[in-house]
Amino acid sequence: MSVIALPTPLQTMSLRDLETEVLSLAGHIAAAECRFLQFLAEFDDREGWAGPGIRSCAHWLSWRAGMSVRTAVEHLRVAHALARLPRISEAFAAGRVSYSKVRALTRVTGTDTAALTRIGAAIAAGEPELRHVMVADAETAERVLLDLALSGTAGHVETVVAAVRRRCTPPVDAAARRVLALGR
Repeated sequence: MSVIALPTPLQTMSLRDLETEVLSLAGHIAAAECRFLQFLAEFDDREGWAGPGIRSCAHWLSWRAGMSVRTAVEHLRVAHALARLPRISEAFAAGRVSYSKVRALTRVTGTDTAALTRIGAAIAAGEPELRHVMVADAETAERVLLDLALSGTAGHVETVVAAVRRRCTPPVDAAARRVLALGR
């Protein structure tokens, strides 16, 4: 006597329904990750991680959330950058932009509006569909970055960001990055 395996509920779903569910869940994950990062930035700002033997918020995340220190540092960098990027944060919170895209964009936003404006102008000049955009302020620059994220793949965003970083930003000091990661 042979046993006939019944299909699981997932196996009975149409490909269209599976696609819809996958994309819906990806949006929910992005929204949840945005919320996580907002909480994380506030937790770090308040030094909620401080305690005996804890060197930094990244160290605390590694210990308590099971992240590698490098991943924790990256999450903290993105979390703090989102505070300066309200439009990108809004799209991320709505699940319209993935963490991968946000992480890439925040690599070039800098800490001041002049850097953001310079980066936005460089991206607009290099993207055929954005060449007509005049970038003279941080708000327009952020809109250019968001348009890039909404219209391109994560790989495309990474490529554009890497090219802009090479042209417009000074190299990051590796020793300074280690200090941030280890809180020394």
